[in-house]
Amino acid sequence: MQYYVGRDAGGSSPSGTGEYGTFLGANAGKSVTSGHRNVFVGMDSGVYNTTGYGNTFLGQASGIKNTTGFHNIFIGREAGERNTVGYRNVFVGHDAGASNIDGSSNIMIGDRAGYSNITGNGNVFLGTQAGLQETGSNKLYIDNSFTDNPLIYGEFDNDLLKVNGTLEVDDVMRLVPRASAPSSPSAGNMYVDSSDGYRFKVYDGTAWQAAAEGQTGATGADGADGATGPAGPTGPKGDTGDAGPTGATGTAGTAGAKGDKGDTGATGPAGANGGLKDLPAPQAQLAISVPQA
Repeated sequence: MQYYVGRDAGGSSPSGTGEYGTFLGANAGKSVTSGHRNVFVGMDSGVYNTTGYGNTFLGQASGIKNTTGFHNIFIGREAGERNTVGYRNVFVGHDAGASNIDGSSNIMIGDRAGYSNITGNGNVFLGTQAGLQETGSNKLYIDNSFTDNPLIYGEFDNDLLKVNGTLEVDDVMRLVPRASAPSSPSAGNMYVDSSDGYRFKVYDGTAWQAAAEGQTGATGADGADGATGPAGPTGPKGDTGDAGPTGATGTAGTAGAKGDKGDTGATGPAGANGGLKDLPAPQAQLAISVPQA
């Protein structure tokens, strides 16, 4: 099943050998013979495609020269216009990947992104005119204008990522420790040496130098006293101590007040009768005569 809309759209495939094709626009898919599952939308899109399959070309003259390339996505006027046999490319934007002929597995997004790439493979160019003059393979360009020093540059085959600007990390940046220094270093390379106390080392262009340790900071001020804690439990009773020395005699106290008269005591028992033999001998008596008046 095929769908054709436009003058000469799908012109070379009237017999239906190019299955499941959709061609919209004058000359869209004009030369398709057996290429199947293609979608060409826009005047002159995919004009020379013959056996290429699984392609999606959207925009005037997009993929116009593709012949056998497959699984390409070209979106934008003249996107991928010179591609002939390149496959698995994604070109989005006016003239994105416009010079590519047989380069494959490229991603180029932005007006004229990757414009000069002809045979390069595995590139990723993001941004207006990103990688405009790059012709190599496995490159990464991220920028919003043409420059040989994009904000972010990379080489996929060398596991290289370069930031042409200031890189800020809000939280933590981790360097995976290694036991040996990197080979073929350049000045400014750095790593954490796990065989030397996990010290941070930097290559100065001649030798690896351990980063200097920071100085000890000043002692901080004493903190405020903490609150008094709750009383601990009562300890066990101790042994009785030795008697202390006798204290000095105190000063005599003031005489107390006179007490009340006591009650009359009880009558004592009668005494026993005494004998005469114990009386003393009679004494001489003195007679005194008093004259009468």
